[in-house]
Amino acid sequence: MSGDIYKFFYVGAAIFSMRKSL
Repeated sequence: MSGDIYKFFYVGAAIFSMRKSL
């Protein structure tokens, strides 16, 4: 049902982690 929202949140967290590492 809300799989897209969950996926979007997961992608956002990954990008945030990469940005923080950089």
